[in-house]
Amino acid sequence: MADDTRPPRGVSLASLEIEIQRWLTELGHSEASWTVTRATFRRFVRFASSHGVVDVVDVDAALVQQFIDAPGVRGGSPSPATQHQRRSALRLVFRLHSKNDGSIVDPTLHLALPSREADPARPLTDIEIDLIRGASLSTLHETRLPAIVALAEASAITSEIAYITSDDVDLCTRTVRLEGSRNTRARVAQLSNWGVAQLRRRIETVDDGHLVYRTSKAKPGIAHTSVAVALGRLLTKAGLGDLPNVGTGSLRATAGRRTLDATGRIDAAAHVLGCRSLDVAARLVGWDWLEDPD
Repeated sequence: MADDTRPPRGVSLASLEIEIQRWLTELGHSEASWTVTRATFRRFVRFASSHGVVDVVDVDAALVQQFIDAPGVRGGSPSPATQHQRRSALRLVFRLHSKNDGSIVDPTLHLALPSREADPARPLTDIEIDLIRGASLSTLHETRLPAIVALAEASAITSEIAYITSDDVDLCTRTVRLEGSRNTRARVAQLSNWGVAQLRRRIETVDDGHLVYRTSKAKPGIAHTSVAVALGRLLTKAGLGDLPNVGTGSLRATAGRRTLDATGRIDAAAHVLGCRSLDVAARLVGWDWLEDPD
């Protein structure tokens, strides 16, 4: 007769999903954060099962590496960004579980991955922002360039900046209404003290309400390009044009980073930035959010 008194192996990978969701909720992570992690972890559970592994204690670095390197649903090798996302999701799961069970060793700990693709424009420092502000005020009468900087500081992307009118700005509440774009959600953004002052000056000088591009009838892309070129020239004039990962999106990224620093929540930063993806928001603000569950 078989001996059925052997102790259980441990926690099954399938049951761990429920526990991880509970821990993430307790730590204040949003449902969107969990959705990203769950999708990757469920794929890993199926992958592990196909390799005969169903228990947490049987997961090792070799299995995780195989999963990270596995072809996607469309075949072909995964991109470096996908590999990093897979590792980060599993790292979050195993680090949370190790806090509950100290005997668990994170199998992702020493995995080396290829470098990601080029990072997007990084957030700026306070000193760098001051340099750009100064560059925009080339003369006492200049109002368009400072207005562009003020709107970019508020998180607006160039295609949003191009069509903002005075009706979108509320100087009393220090906000600007952003209509969104193909890549961003509509939102109400907060202006800086400096930004309020510059937009007040700009509003007083325009007679058709268009703050940056004088007509709303421009061909698609022309107004957007005009704003992007203006920001690029300002970066060069401020002495920042040749710095690694500093670009026209850096001012916008700074707004998201400040929100993350103030709230500790990547979903709050994503809301400010109008990002439809938490992963995109995390990359913009320079934070590997899945690798820092606390």
